[in-house]
Amino acid sequence: MLLVHGPDGPEFVLEPSEEATIRLDSTPELWLEEELRWLRTLLLDAAGLCRPHAVAPDGATYVDTKRPWNKRNWAVFGRVTAFHRKRPYMFNCQFDSNWMLVRTATNPEPPSLDRGQKACRIQHTIDAAEQGARQRAGGARKKLGEDLALADLVEQLKQLDRKEWSRLLAHLPARLNQLTLRRIMIELLLHQQGKRCAVCGTKLSGKITSPRGFSYAVLDHDHATDLVRGALCGRCNSAEGGAPTTWTAELEPLLEAYRANPPAAAFGWYYGQHEPRAPWW
Repeated sequence: MLLVHGPDGPEFVLEPSEEATIRLDSTPELWLEEELRWLRTLLLDAAGLCRPHAVAPDGATYVDTKRPWNKRNWAVFGRVTAFHRKRPYMFNCQFDSNWMLVRTATNPEPPSLDRGQKACRIQHTIDAAEQGARQRAGGARKKLGEDLALADLVEQLKQLDRKEWSRLLAHLPARLNQLTLRRIMIELLLHQQGKRCAVCGTKLSGKITSPRGFSYAVLDHDHATDLVRGALCGRCNSAEGGAPTTWTAELEPLLEAYRANPPAAAFGWYYGQHEPRAPWW
């Protein structure tokens, strides 16, 4: 997607190569139409009877086309973690959901659950699946609206004098969470750095738009002072921390020059303490 200036301010438009692409995160309305059509094709037979299926807590629909769940009453779901995402070969499914199916149960009573799991009833009508699809589209629509508002705010900040960037919090809404603040910092730094890594010059993307084919920028900071230094690619950020898998002798002079004069030095931005992480379950 591209961020362009429309008559009513910044707006996202599809790139030419993406015109025929329908994605939940970028075109939720079109995605919902296709999803409802696909669900009816998948779940309803010629007589209009619905195949037993399960709807995950986030609205994703799961169905086993090889083993009907006519005698199943419950489906147990667990959170998809980074461990599972890095090992997709362990599961025969595509991780477009925050939950994955762990098992099904035949007992009429709710099954026993491990920590972080949730039990959902096996459904025999298409209503729950369609409602789940609308739930997912609604969440994507809300996030897209928030990103558009954030992009508008960033465009306004880019017009300010650089001296005003040192008073960044004075130009931002109150109670802005730390992660959103870091997204704004990344966008401003990329604007100053020509959308390239401050060390190696790799073309980078920010945290608001999500074009494919580019690396995402990482907000680097000095762990001793907590001051933000610049926007880097993941490789240079790891190398700056001394990771043996990414550090090279050729990269060290570039890192030394970056440390001596980081792009964000004049702004005095603090990275902030790590926010308490929600339990993975």
